[in-house]
Amino acid sequence: MDAEIQASSSAPTSSSFVDAEEKGFRIDDLQENQFLEDKTNEAMLVIDANLNILSQLVEFYKSVFSSADCPEGMKLKCWPDFERLETRVQAVRSDMRMQLSRAKSIIRRLSERKALLFGILEYQNMQASRFLSEKAQISAEDMRAMTEDMHDIARKTKHETVSMRIITLVTLFFLPGTFISTTSR
Repeated sequence: MDAEIQASSSAPTSSSFVDAEEKGFRIDDLQENQFLEDKTNEAMLVIDANLNILSQLVEFYKSVFSSADCPEGMKLKCWPDFERLETRVQAVRSDMRMQLSRAKSIIRRLSERKALLFGILEYQNMQASRFLSEKAQISAEDMRAMTEDMHDIARKTKHETVSMRIITLVTLFFLPGTFISTTSR
């Protein structure tokens, strides 16, 4: 376990960002979370619509029974059935309200999870940026060292060029005399 803690707290490497997806967080998790949140919102809308429909259904039958156009015989015969229907609708509406509160709870948890996933993504982006900036700094330092080496080479080449010109001038100055002295002997 201590080895896992040490491994997770070590400095980031290029492979640690690739491994992050394999070990836990993936962008698919964020997409799945959004999908579930959307589906839960749709379910909440359907439940809310069904609650309204059931309320309207009960109100419709109440208005039918309270209407003057409804025959008394039908009122007496159907009233117990209507009361059972009303009780059953109330039980269904109660269950739907419970499902609605569960859906709201799920939405809250999904929102919290989405915020956590965004935080993880932001942290990973910061780590990747830090890693890339460190690599860029190292690369810049390497380029500076190479530039200094190239300046040294250019300086040495300039010095050698001057030396070669001096040797050429000395050779050109003494060469005719050397030919004259060797040919006159």
